[in-house]
Amino acid sequence: MRFLPYVLVLFMATPIILWVVITNFVIKGTATNFSNGDLAVLGSLGCFVLATFYLLPTWMSRFMKRTGA
Repeated sequence: MRFLPYVLVLFMATPIILWVVITNFVIKGTATNFSNGDLAVLGSLGCFVLATFYLLPTWMSRFMKRTGA
């Protein structure tokens, strides 16, 4: 049961991974190019996403160990 928080993060990351794969390998053209402002927003949001992907499973794992689940 302790692997479930990590499976949750995997399912949370799947749409992001699919979006990156589609924009890089399927869609060709200039419509997918980002401006500098977009990259700044995506970069800051990406930092929050990575922090969440790390903190959520570690917090859930500690909680599961403490409650004996």
